[in-house]
Amino acid sequence: MRGAPGLIRPPGLIAPAGLRGLAGPGRRRRGGVRVDYLVVGGGGGGGGDWYGPSGGGGGGGVVFAQDQGLAAGKYRIVVGVGGRGGTAAQYVRGEAGGASSIGDSIVAIGGGGGGSSQAPPGGEVASGGGGYANTWSRNEVQAGGAATQGSKGGDARLAATGGGSGGGGGATQPGQDGQGTVSGNGGSGRQISLTGEPIIYGSGGGGGNNPSAGGTGAGRGGDGAGDGAITGNGRDALSGRGGGGGGGGYASSGGNGGSGLVVIRVSSLGVVSTGAEIIEGPGYRILVFRSDGWLDIP
Repeated sequence: MRGAPGLIRPPGLIAPAGLRGLAGPGRRRRGGVRVDYLVVGGGGGGGGDWYGPSGGGGGGGVVFAQDQGLAAGKYRIVVGVGGRGGTAAQYVRGEAGGASSIGDSIVAIGGGGGGSSQAPPGGEVASGGGGYANTWSRNEVQAGGAATQGSKGGDARLAATGGGSGGGGGATQPGQDGQGTVSGNGGSGRQISLTGEPIIYGSGGGGGNNPSAGGTGAGRGGDGAGDGAITGNGRDALSGRGGGGGGGGYASSGGNGGSGLVVIRVSSLGVVSTGAEIIEGPGYRILVFRSDGWLDIP
């Protein structure tokens, strides 16, 4: 659908002609506002496996824009959940994170789950999960997952003894490949200050490792993401940051990915929201959605 340049409309809405030439964030003319927004998808869960080091989860997509037009109407706000970490007993990769969105047009997809022996990192995700390496029987090495809205996951590697899984990809940097007997670190996310403080979103989780088969170190997660483990379960990512979960260690599960976030900054105080935390400032309002809600623009 086409309307005024940069204008985003809810489904079926006819763009008011008077929206052309809107000036300044939040200034309304004939039903519409201009906003800054941040949409972060949920991070992928880290992989879990019984035998080998599992990959870290990929970071959720990060979509940020300033001075964008939103036409009058009611917008559904969806906040993606973080993917659950894979369980060792089931040898499964971590789940992909959920997508976050403003209406139908502004979407940040979720990050990919970290790989395990039964399933490599999945596709059609923001940033790819890290690959799994079977350091026990040494018969499987996975490449990191591909990315569509972020960065690729790190590849697994085998060394003369042991090896390392890949770190999950981040919003701005691929996950690190396994290095010798050490697993890869998660890729870096993107720093944005829309809430008033600089925060990094969409980092990748660190890869797990297996000391029983020669592994010597797990990967570290990016800011807000989970670290991989060399013994025990991978670490969970922080909520509201869209980071990937850490890969599990020997016979352990992966960490859970972090949930996503939607933030909208608007100067018009006539905008009504449901389900948002509200930060008031001089002449503007910041709406922070940590769960699903609605935005109503008069």
